[in-house]
Amino acid sequence: MKNLIIRVLSILLIFSTTISQPAVSQSFSAGTFVPRKNIRENINLDNLASDQTYKNSFKEVLKNINSGYQPTIRSLVSPTVDKKRQKRFEKSLYEAAKLWSPYFKPENVTIVYIGPKDSKWADEVVKTEKLESMLYAPISELLKGDGKCNFALAGKPNGNYTIITCLETDELKQLQDGPHEYTHFFQYSNNSIPDYAPCWITEGMAHFYGEAIGYSKSDKNRREGFKMYKSQTINFDIQSNKNRNKRTLPKLMIKNSVEVTKNLYQGMESPGAGGKASGCYVLGGMAFEVLVSKYGHQKVVEFMLKFNNSKDWKNNFKSTFGLDVTDFYSKMTPYIAFMGKKIM
Repeated sequence: MKNLIIRVLSILLIFSTTISQPAVSQSFSAGTFVPRKNIRENINLDNLASDQTYKNSFKEVLKNINSGYQPTIRSLVSPTVDKKRQKRFEKSLYEAAKLWSPYFKPENVTIVYIGPKDSKWADEVVKTEKLESMLYAPISELLKGDGKCNFALAGKPNGNYTIITCLETDELKQLQDGPHEYTHFFQYSNNSIPDYAPCWITEGMAHFYGEAIGYSKSDKNRREGFKMYKSQTINFDIQSNKNRNKRTLPKLMIKNSVEVTKNLYQGMESPGAGGKASGCYVLGGMAFEVLVSKYGHQKVVEFMLKFNNSKDWKNNFKSTFGLDVTDFYSKMTPYIAFMGKKIM
């Protein structure tokens, strides 16, 4: 049986995006749910089409980072890694660790940092550390062609939470990737959620928290956040074997059609979204903007913890948020249309 893995491939276009892949199930101990004061502003599910929706969600996340916890990390660093990039990555990852620490404190965390010219070093580390189960191709293959850093992978081989990252040249991606991957760790700690839950949940949640923790505070007008969403819509067309500039996803979003919205989300209800995972980051990220803005960060935690008792994600969703997931898709329609115009 393979070690459980979650694979994240960043395709360097305008910004990077990631593609996940299901892994083998394992069970992990869950944390204890710790209620906190809800600081979010009121949001109505019938009136979501506003910038205030995502602004409230980011504010809610940042207000919940109030722990002094810092995990012990074993770092393996290749010779040419840029130390400033490494520092930025670690800084935001530590913030994510604080956010999830009331429920998740991993004992073993390893981060493998790779420079774009260090593929031989990386291949040797993969071999000696027995990290083969995390990879879909040798590091040397991943760095072929443009030789740029455009991938990150996270998993739990040999019982150790592990990240392999070739640090992005873009500063915001350095800040986003750490909390994104650490959020996947939290998902895996709750009955290995990414093995069977919808891609829009696993990748959408990781993308949302990656942005919220990583750089939302400094991205005041969300210029960079929208650019990242736009790059993922380009990848959506590439994964659909269409022209990268066809703008298929935002064109569907701005239709403001309940039927179209339902079809889009239902197409992302498998762990890998049928090879079209880029849509999961866009529509899933927006879904968590709404969930966190309306119900709060603690409700997302409650949703995750319920997977320790049941893998029925639809029932877990309804019992947590009080509505059927299909009804939630319908409620998302105006917000999806509103956001589609911003990333067209």
